[in-house]
Amino acid sequence: MSQEKRIPVLELKDLCVEFEANTGRVYAVRGVSLSLERGETLALVGESGCGKTVLCRSIAGLLPAHGKVTQGEVLLDGQNLTGASPSLWRKARREKIGMLWQNPMTFFHPAIPVGKQITEGLLLRKTCSKKEAFRRGEELLSQLEISDAGKRMKDYPYQWSGGMLQRGALAAALLKEPELLLADEPTTALDVVSQRKMLSFLKNCTKEYGLSVIFVTHDLLAAAEVADRIAVMYGGRIVEIGKTEEVLEDPKHPYTWGLMSSLPSLWKEGKPKGIPGFPPDMRSLPKGDLFAPRNLYAMEIDWKEEAPIFPVTSTHFAATWLLHPLAPEVSCPVRLSLSAREKEEKYE
Repeated sequence: MSQEKRIPVLELKDLCVEFEANTGRVYAVRGVSLSLERGETLALVGESGCGKTVLCRSIAGLLPAHGKVTQGEVLLDGQNLTGASPSLWRKARREKIGMLWQNPMTFFHPAIPVGKQITEGLLLRKTCSKKEAFRRGEELLSQLEISDAGKRMKDYPYQWSGGMLQRGALAAALLKEPELLLADEPTTALDVVSQRKMLSFLKNCTKEYGLSVIFVTHDLLAAAEVADRIAVMYGGRIVEIGKTEEVLEDPKHPYTWGLMSSLPSLWKEGKPKGIPGFPPDMRSLPKGDLFAPRNLYAMEIDWKEEAPIFPVTSTHFAATWLLHPLAPEVSCPVRLSLSAREKEEKYE
């Protein structure tokens, strides 16, 4: 008897997103395909402007008026939401998608008590009373280490610190029991201690709530701590994707090498090396690979044609001509070991 195929929580098929701007058309996302299984955390890493946030907003159906999906599909639980009506997108966000954005200070309305805003999403589902929603919110905030949670829910946002507000935003997302959590750089505006706590909470989300998480970050070490898989984005495209240990212990794309080479913790001697040059202008895409002008290992073909996705293993893929059988052998100058002992020492 054949085993029934599991439907991914999220599946993107050749997704392209463009913006109409005064200075020209912006090709923000270019042919992104990926899937996210239930209970899995996928980290999206890359420089600012590479398309990470636009990709998340496309998944949530929250593109601005001048942005649109020009190609591909967004499937949530197997349902294609591309071109769906606003009411269907609202239903998906209300019932299946939780969102955690960069700046907790702008998440909350300053004139409304925090507790009312945290429980709003749950109340919209009309599955419980206000009293029960408040009780659940208080319980969840306590789990997120907000002391005297019942009293603090009556506070206004200005009475909370940035770390508390980010935990409040996480509580608002978790309270409605979504299947998918989009966490767009949730540690950016926080101090180091609050960052550590937020990463710990996110790491436990998949275990305690059965969530699938897309975690957007600039920090490869943060991705190493919370993610099952890592997708590296450059120029609106995924250039490398695989299990966390595959991408960090055996990276294949020169852009991934550049990101790792810029980490001070990986250099015992000398200075970390940044990536030369600047990100590409997404309004005017040159011929060839967008990373070629910054690629220290670029070959002639990189200036003529963009590399396809080459398989490294059954779970690890990279879009670089260096994986072609006729390419010279070149390897990453640094490695990040994720053995249990070294990982514990690095993050504790």
